[in-house]
Amino acid sequence: MPMLSPQFMMTCNYMNEGCDGGWPFFHGFLAENGHMVTEECAPYQGKTKGDKCSNYADCAPHSKIEKTRFVGKGYGDTSEKKMMQEIIRNGMVNGELNAPHIFHMYTKGVLTADGIKELHKKVTSLAQVRSSSDEAADESKGAKPAAKAAKK
Repeated sequence: MPMLSPQFMMTCNYMNEGCDGGWPFFHGFLAENGHMVTEECAPYQGKTKGDKCSNYADCAPHSKIEKTRFVGKGYGDTSEKKMMQEIIRNGMVNGELNAPHIFHMYTKGVLTADGIKELHKKVTSLAQVRSSSDEAADESKGAKPAAKAAKK
């Protein structure tokens, strides 16, 4: 079975905000009332800025969802147990992940707490390098570094 395209859902779902947010329930609603296409036709890009739904106008409809519903009574009223029961009774579920901003640097593998710490170290070291280069540029323009100026 071909992979379905998340890019199509993020770009073409007018009820959501692409990579800037939205609700997975609306993807189910679009797939129920519209259709989904394959990953082959609408490959994942990791962004929606500059992408248009018209880019996928030639993609053939591939799949639909028969019925969308909440697991629980609404957002926030679910549990791991309720999700497992839903999968057993009705098949797959659509969920969401509230990832921290550092997640944008993630490239592959399973992201663990240790992986987040490693990403944080990379971000911190990049920020320190940037800060040092900014100070050097300021000194070359005649500005005193903040630490030296404070010693007056």
